[in-house]
This record gives sequence, structure tokens and C-alpha cells, in this order.
Amino acid sequence: MEYQPSTSSNINESIILKEVMNTHGPVTKDFKANYILHFVKKILFLIMVGGKTIYEDEEESDDNEPMSNVPDEMEIKDTEHSYQIKRLSFEIAQKCSSKNAADDPHSIVMYFLKMLCAYPWEAKLLLMLAASSINFGEFNIQARKGSKTPLLTVASSHIRQSISFFIKSLLRLTDTIVELAQSSSYNSSPVIPLASYWIFTSIITFASYFRCLPNTLDSEWLTDTESKLSSLTVTLKDIFSYCGPMLEMKREDDSYNALWCAFSDENLVPSTNLDALKLIFNVKDVDKEKPLFDPEGEMVGLRLFENKKLILLITSQLDVDYSIMLASLFYEGPIAQLWIPILNDPTLWDTAAMENHYRIFANGIKVHAVKDVEKYIASGFARFVEKKFFPTFQIGSGPIFVLLDHQGRMLHCIATHMIVKRYIDLLSKGVGGDFMKRDSKIPLFKNVLKEMTLSVRHLVFDIDEKISDFANEMDSKLNEWLEDIESDIQNSLESIMYKAIMEEDPWKEKTWCTKFLIGGDILLAQAKEWVNANEHIFFIGGKDIKWVKTFASKVLNPQLTIKMAYVGSNYKVASTIRQDRICETLFDKVKEAQFTFWMNLQSVFFSRIKFLDETYGDEESDEIVKGLKFLLSYEAEGVAVNGWALLCKGNKIVLYDLGDKMLAVMNEYTKWKETAIVKGFDQAFKDHHHEMFGSRCTPQHHQFALEYPCNSDKVPENIKCHQCCHDMQKFVTFKCHHEYLCKEYSDRLT
Repeated sequence: MEYQPSTSSNINESIILKEVMNTHGPVTKDFKANYILHFVKKILFLIMVGGKTIYEDEEESDDNEPMSNVPDEMEIKDTEHSYQIKRLSFEIAQKCSSKNAADDPHSIVMYFLKMLCAYPWEAKLLLMLAASSINFGEFNIQARKGSKTPLLTVASSHIRQSISFFIKSLLRLTDTIVELAQSSSYNSSPVIPLASYWIFTSIITFASYFRCLPNTLDSEWLTDTESKLSSLTVTLKDIFSYCGPMLEMKREDDSYNALWCAFSDENLVPSTNLDALKLIFNVKDVDKEKPLFDPEGEMVGLRLFENKKLILLITSQLDVDYSIMLASLFYEGPIAQLWIPILNDPTLWDTAAMENHYRIFANGIKVHAVKDVEKYIASGFARFVEKKFFPTFQIGSGPIFVLLDHQGRMLHCIATHMIVKRYIDLLSKGVGGDFMKRDSKIPLFKNVLKEMTLSVRHLVFDIDEKISDFANEMDSKLNEWLEDIESDIQNSLESIMYKAIMEEDPWKEKTWCTKFLIGGDILLAQAKEWVNANEHIFFIGGKDIKWVKTFASKVLNPQLTIKMAYVGSNYKVASTIRQDRICETLFDKVKEAQFTFWMNLQSVFFSRIKFLDETYGDEESDEIVKGLKFLLSYEAEGVAVNGWALLCKGNKIVLYDLGDKMLAVMNEYTKWKETAIVKGFDQAFKDHHHEMFGSRCTPQHHQFALEYPCNSDKVPENIKCHQCCHDMQKFVTFKCHHEYLCKEYSDRLT
């Protein structure tokens, strides 16, 4: 990207560049004095223009916030720098003492560039600015002659404004060039010597300008020079606008490299997690800045999380679904969660709707939210996340959880749909639940004490007071004991949850059976009772309520003792079944329970595929994968079948197929009911199904789909249809449902 010369100048900048570069010799001077720029700003801040500091106007930016952190007393301690600045201040004062200096600044600029040839570019600029600001400060004091009125107050308002804009543009560009010049990636850009030339020119012109101010406030010369300053302001702004994108890229690179270094496996353990959090949230002072909202909507700082384990919930924009709500429940309470949306298009975040949706979700799922995503999320964080956690996280993929330990180390990254599986696994083992909630035992305890002392009450006149004090003391101790126990429970839960997330699934012990399918007694508690009783069970699904009613009428008749439950993902069908009492639904009235059941099956499916891939297993012959493929394709979003049924006998899965085939078998029950008496209902049903349809592929069938998220560990190139045995077509689907989810979740909260 080449720098385009300023339109406000007629000077050939290619010639300037060549001349300037000729003055720049080998760098032999060591320069580590960035505090000089703060020193310069402090002087200029003290010089009031019309009762206002230079930066008190509508164009002030965050670039100048660091001034608030500059110590009240600052001095230049380096002897060589101090000497050089003093020398430069004399030279500037001498060469700019006449009005003609502003007419031909080029030769003076080249003179100073040659004088500073051994210094790096940032040093040239800072030394010149320091010398000039000292001159300006001293001159201002002398010109005021004891008066507290600022020198420029007597000038017209447009001149004061012009000077303010000029100084601000000069400092802002200097800030930028110094930062670029100190970067090994950008210090060879030709814009640095060109910008240095124009900064030098501006310093010389302004120095000449204010040297003549006391005698020329109303002269034609003042207006002419003010016009030159305005022209220089345009030039400086033009260069700054070119450097802006370059500076953003440089800062993003710095941010990315700092994050990569901080979270590298080879990096030494940081002393505190605040060091890591400051990098992520672009915070300099953890005690003053409050970049987050807590789940109650209060602004909080990073100090709140010092030396604590944390969970980072990272999403692509606001691309979330119910999995994020379920996954957040996993850590609700023991460990704080921080939600960071990755913005691939920050312009969209300006809308009030996006901010409102973000806050609604964050409050609803009890996580901390970022107050200003653009400001407080480090510029290189998105790039870092995409590289560090690929393919688990990608723009447009599902959310992920990143575990940070108390020292800020990234321990593990996991997709939210896999956390749902871990959550259900833990609940099925009896982990979790609320700690005991007790009513006060004081009244009961007092009554016991009164009964014990009934025979001696007449001997102790203040017995009631003693009983009350003792009871209250015991109650206080009991409360302390309960708090300690609750703290121990929370610590244990925290450890258990961390371990559950990071450990591998115990697939060697799993088989394709009914208990495996229903996920213990958490989601389908009543089904577990049926399994333990070795009942015949039909689990059914699909989107067609007519098929459900017809199939139920065939199965649930007095001649048969068969259990049946709808476990499909269609909430409307489930609601009708409950209302009309067609059969059991097992999910009661909770819509999220249906989603959880199917999300768990999907997570189990992906986990199993990963296990087979790592152990060189065969997906085509694996009963678990085959069964889950059938069920997930039956309930695929947008192409769910009219009906399907799965027959179990206790913990044994006997058969599963499309609803029309299963109904056809039941329609011919009279043909095989005698066999059912001999072999049992399950085996007779399976045999007759085989007679009717065999194991052959069906050339024509309902549309099926099997969805793989883009951040799953393995997406196969080809999958054979389990009905027709042909290769299925492969599509890439993009979904967006912000408004739908936000409206639905808002309704739940109100």
C-alpha cells in the first residue's frame, strides 16, 4: 500500500522522501525514552487556550486517555537526552526568531534532520517535540508577564480553534508514527520518513508563529500564518488517515502475538490470571476499568476474577441456540462464565437490537457480558481464537467453552453440544442438586431446653433469657457449619465439572441398548421403570399427529400390554398427545427437555464417531452409530418424517424403522399373534417385519437428512442412505435465527 501525497501540498514528496532518507544515517544512539511524549503533552496541557485545554473538543479520541496515568511530576533523567533537548531548543529558538522562518521551513527542517541523523525516527520526532514544547512553555510564561490569562486568549476564536486543531493533529500523528517506527514489521514503511518531514515542518512553522505573537496579534501576517497552520493541519490529518489502517493492523498483530505468547504451552506460568485477562479484554488498569456486566447487570472489573477458575463462552457473533443455554447450566454457580462474541463484522454491532439481544441472553443464562465489545475485546483475539481452537471454533460454527485455570492457562476447549452430553452424564451419576435448605430449629430447640429445665425454673430467675442466648449461639454455629459444608460442596463440584469436561468418554463400556438411548433416568425417568420391569416399549416420533393416533390405536389395546411414549422433537405433536392423552410423552410440558434429549443423542453420535476414528473402528458396522444415524435422520430439522417407531424389550433394542412400515406390521397383527404367544411379542414383530420388508434397500422413501456441525471433529465425505443404500447428497447449510431465539427467550423471562 503506497502513501498518496497530500492534496494540500504542491511539493513533490518523492523528492522529499529521497532527501529525508539521505539525512538518515546508521542508528548509533540508543533511545528508550517514550516518556518524552507524555512530557510534551503535559506541557501543552498546561497551556490553556481560551480557558479550555487543547483536547476539550468534539474530536477528542481515546488515543489520549493514557495522559490520565502520567505521574504528576515527570523529569527527563537521561543526561544525553536532556542535553540534546536543550541544544535543540536553543537552535529552534534561534532559527525561528524571524518571520521569514515560516516562509521557507524546508531548509531548517533538513538542518535538524541532519543534526539528528544518528537517532531512530521516533527519537528524532520526540526530541524535536520536547525541545519545541519547552520553548513554547517558557515563551508563554514570559509573554504573560505574571498574568494568569493564557497568551492566546486575546486572539480571535477561529485562530484559537485553528491552533487547537493543529496541535492535536500534530500530537496524534506523532503518537502514531512513534508506535509504527518502534515496530519491526512497519518501521521500514516510507510513510515514516515522510510523516517525520511534515511533523518537523509543522514544528518549525509553529515555533516561528508563536515567537512573533505578542507583536503581531492583529496583523495581516498573523492571518497568513494561521492559514499555513490550517494547511499543515490538513496535511497532518491526511497522513494520519493513511496511517490509521496500518496502525490498526500493527496493534492487531501485537495483540495476537501477545495472546499467542501468553497462552502458549511453552510459556512460563503467569503469576496471576489477571495478566491473561488484561490481554483478552484490552484492559490496562484492573482496578479502575470495568469492562464487564455481571449476571445482575452491574458493571464489574477483572479484579473480581483474580486467581479464580473461569469459563470463556465464545460465540460467532450471536449465533447461539438452546445448546448454549443448556451448557451454561453445567457451570452455573461454582464457576464464573464470561461470554465473548467474536465480531467478524463489527459494523453490525452498532445496532441497538444486537446489543439488546446480547444482554437478554447473557442475563437469562447467568453469564458475564462485555460492556463494549469493540472497545474491550483485544483486536487480535478473534484471529487468535480462530487459529488456536480450529476446527472446534470457526466463524459461523457453534459456541465453544474454554476453561481457564486460576493462573489464566487455557486448559481445554469443547463445543457446547458436547458439554450437554457431559452435563447429562454427571446428572445420571447423581452429581449436583441443591444443598439442604433448612428451616430454623430455634423454636424446637428452645422447647426442648424448656422441658429439660422445667423442674428448676423457679430457681433460675433468668432461665428464659439464658435458653434464648444459648439457642441463638447454637444456631449461629450451625449456620457457620452449613456455610463451610456448602463451600466444600462447591469446591468439589468445581473439580468434578472440570474433570468431567477434560476426560475422555468411556466408550469401551458402552453398548447399543435402551438405557444407553434414554440417557439414564434424567431425561426419561419413567422409561427407566419400564426397562427395569422388562416391558415391551415403543418409542415413537415424527411430525404427523394422524400417524401417531393410528399407530397408538393399534398398539395400545386391551389385548396387548405394551408401553408407548412419544420422544420426537415436534413440540406441537407432543402437546396434542398430552392434551388428548394418546400416550405418554415423558417430557412433561418442558420444551427444553425435548431439545436436550435430541441434543444429547447428537453429541453422543459425534463423540462415538471420534472414538471410532481414534481407535480405527468401523462406522459402517458399529451398532451405536448405525442406530443414531437412523434416529437423527428421522428427526432432522425441516425434513422430519411423518412417523417412526423403535421397539424395545426391557434393555434390548429390537427394531426401528419408518412409521408406515411399523404400522403395516401392526395392521397384520392377527397373522402373527399366535407366534407372539410362543416367541414373545418382540421377536414375532421382528420376524414379521422381516417377512414383509426383508433387509433389502428401499428404492423409494421419504427424504432424509443427517446434520454435521462444521466444528465437529470429523465430517465424512460420503454417507450411504440407510433406506436406499445410495450415497446421500452433501449440502452446506447456513442458518440464522437471532430474532426467533431472542423473542422466544424474552418471552420466557417475562
